[in-house]
Amino acid sequence: LPESHVMVVPKGTPADPYILAAARDLGARIVTNDRYRDWEKKHSEIRIPGFLIKGGYRSGKLWLDVD
Repeated sequence: LPESHVMVVPKGTPADPYILAAARDLGARIVTNDRYRDWEKKHSEIRIPGFLIKGGYRSGKLWLDVD
């Protein structure tokens, strides 16, 4: 990835709010197994269907739970 596409969160800082804000600002979706429930009040977009996509790696292959 180009350096401009990488964000490093300060040590000791939760990454979740940075991930959520970046996705919102970029109009992107998040592939995760996390539901981000602790951040729902500040990031209401997590309630939008499809904003969070359940997924990950299993046996060396990417899997996504998309409709």
